[in-house]
Amino acid sequence: MTSARKPWLAALLSLLVPGLGHLYVGKTKTAVLVAVAAQAASWLTLTFSVLMPPSKVTATLLVLVPIGTLLAIILHAGVTARRADPAYELRPYNRWYGYLAAVAVAVLPENWSTGNH
Repeated sequence: MTSARKPWLAALLSLLVPGLGHLYVGKTKTAVLVAVAAQAASWLTLTFSVLMPPSKVTATLLVLVPIGTLLAIILHAGVTARRADPAYELRPYNRWYGYLAAVAVAVLPENWSTGNH
């Protein structure tokens, strides 16, 4: 079965869970890379906020870096979907349960890092 990838849906999925929009487009390696990079950026931002003395520059970076990272991920997913072959052949992970599994994998490490396990 084939299905054209929708750029707005790829962007929305990436807004909900970084990497999910890329998975939707069929770019599994990019999806994993984006998910890992988003998690690493989150941890680095948290570490930076603890180690750096409070200042306007620190506060600005703590707001702009996560927002900029997320916007870049969303835009990249949308552009990737727009460039995708309109006759995209659906893969096994392009079903609701594949996306649910990806969300679960993305959310579990977040709960572990905050001690909610």
